[in-house]
Amino acid sequence: MAKGNGGEDVPTNLVPSKRSSKRSRAVEVHNLSKKRRRRRINEKMKALQHLILNFIRSAKMKLANLCVINTSSLYMASMSI
Repeated sequence: MAKGNGGEDVPTNLVPSKRSSKRSRAVEVHNLSKKRRRRRINEKMKALQHLILNFIRSAKMKLANLCVINTSSLYMASMSI
């Protein structure tokens, strides 16, 4: 038992200690670090998703253009026969 402000006995687990305040501060710092890390990862994932979707769209457009060119050349070749 520890002595409280009024001199009464207070259970030791209810008296704040330097150790528990340091631990809670360390936990708080750790949690903030985890949040920053998750935020950065999410930003990078969104950027990657944007790049990949744009790449897929451009790849589809290139494929479509090649199909049109190929079809046109086949049509012209069939007209000359």
